[in-house]
Amino acid sequence: MWQGRTHTLFLVLILSLFLGLWTESAHAEFQNSQCGQSNSKSQRYNWCIYSSGQKAPSQDVIYYFHGIRRDERAWGELNFHAPIITEWQKQRGYAPYVISVSYGGEWTLTDTSLHGNRYTEFVNTVMKEMEQRLPAPPLKRYLIGESMGGYNASLLWLKNPELFEKVSIGCPAIAQIGPFSSSKEVNAYISRTGANAFYVQMVLDVGKNEFANEKEYSEFNSLLLAQNLKPPVKTPIYISCGDRDDFGFFEGAQLLYQAATKAGAVSEFAPVKNGGHCRTDIGKLAQFFLSP
Repeated sequence: MWQGRTHTLFLVLILSLFLGLWTESAHAEFQNSQCGQSNSKSQRYNWCIYSSGQKAPSQDVIYYFHGIRRDERAWGELNFHAPIITEWQKQRGYAPYVISVSYGGEWTLTDTSLHGNRYTEFVNTVMKEMEQRLPAPPLKRYLIGESMGGYNASLLWLKNPELFEKVSIGCPAIAQIGPFSSSKEVNAYISRTGANAFYVQMVLDVGKNEFANEKEYSEFNSLLLAQNLKPPVKTPIYISCGDRDDFGFFEGAQLLYQAATKAGAVSEFAPVKNGGHCRTDIGKLAQFFLSP
């Protein structure tokens, strides 16, 4: 299907770049947020739950995975997603809860010898513990991940799509090279995608801190997992990426979309023309989540 080894590339996003890409929006902000720290078997994690302050419990919850060098408070600190919540309230008569979980500034939702069984514990334990903090169990779960968080969200969609009603991954840190790629493969990737070599090298260094070896890495390689999807995949996925992504992630986003389509998933690819890293059409994303 694809030539050569396919790898998942982890994003290292400079904070100033990340912050500079978000647009301001007029919106009604969440009135309430509850944040804390908890422990799973492997390690400690931080979390925030955002709510609109409405009297009746919401039927929906959005899980949100932040980009690198952000934390669990990113949803509340950035205005970017506010139109989704505003439109949700308008169309459904209530706003969703938002649950943001973070294991630090740089992390992947994986099971590895270096960082424990984050993925397994998140699915089996953390989600249950977080939802017990809500006024009532949610009827529907949704998932948004961006950049590093887009990679993490892709793993949940690839491994456990049944957990979510719909999934969105923006500017996902997914590519055909990884921490154990050869110099020749890395140089070819940079030449092919136009990615910034400095950013790419930072990403490779982070990947080496996450995985001890190629075997561990291959078990959480989004593109390899996508090749093995068994149709039909019922959970719709929305994939967005700027066609001039500074890290070259546009290529990986396209490949994931092609695999999703082949697996029979209701999938939507939303490229942003002349867009750099993490440029997203928030109106289209809101429409995706709220459409039947």
